[in-house]
Amino acid sequence: MGKAKRFNSYDSDKRSQRQTKQNFGVGRQTPSVTSGIGSGNTGIGSSVSSPSVAGLLKTSGDTMIGPIAYYLVIKSIASDILDIGQGSGAYSSRVFINPQSGSADDLVTISGAGFNGQFLLLQPISGITITLKNSGNIVTITGNDFVLTGNNIIQLLFDASTNKWKMLTSGDASDASTWSTFVATQTVDMDTNKISNLVDPTADQDAATKIYVDSISAGTAKVDTTLGTVDITPANWSAPLTTTVT
Repeated sequence: MGKAKRFNSYDSDKRSQRQTKQNFGVGRQTPSVTSGIGSGNTGIGSSVSSPSVAGLLKTSGDTMIGPIAYYLVIKSIASDILDIGQGSGAYSSRVFINPQSGSADDLVTISGAGFNGQFLLLQPISGITITLKNSGNIVTITGNDFVLTGNNIIQLLFDASTNKWKMLTSGDASDASTWSTFVATQTVDMDTNKISNLVDPTADQDAATKIYVDSISAGTAKVDTTLGTVDITPANWSAPLTTTVT
């Protein structure tokens, strides 16, 4: 008759450690499969979560403590196209843009999107001007072509349902090119701030400067009771306006 094997807590602990390592290895080898782009570019896909492993974010939703830093890449435009695909050398959410040649270029299409809802931060190289054209797969925040210059950084989001990159931010508000491309869609409240350096108006709906209004009101008026007429001569008029007094 054989001897009974005595339970050894040390062996049990070692077995438990080996099993934990095996489970961790399985978790790392089993990728999370997320289809961000559904059939027909609906943008609706399926999601299969990997086993919950300590230190990894769950695809079903999770919280991370700490900052996120995107790896910086530099990419040149080629024939008005910026390729940010995985094999392009620009596979990152933080891309500096170079023109194809010279110091300026147009950007019509951003290709290589990998996920529905993918974020992208774009910034031109110092001294470079990039014009985002609203005619390709980029939807600018103004609805018109958008000029990207200097240290201006913009954020875009990829919408697989339309296969377009939607511009979310306008970058540095101090950049004059940002204001020049905006079209107001509602009343603008200046909150007691001034609009300065206006030119004198030429069209009926142009804003009038103070000096222009002052010059109009600085004219002369002469009443001729004998003829029954009133001559009004604004300061910047070459001839008086005559009206009959009745």
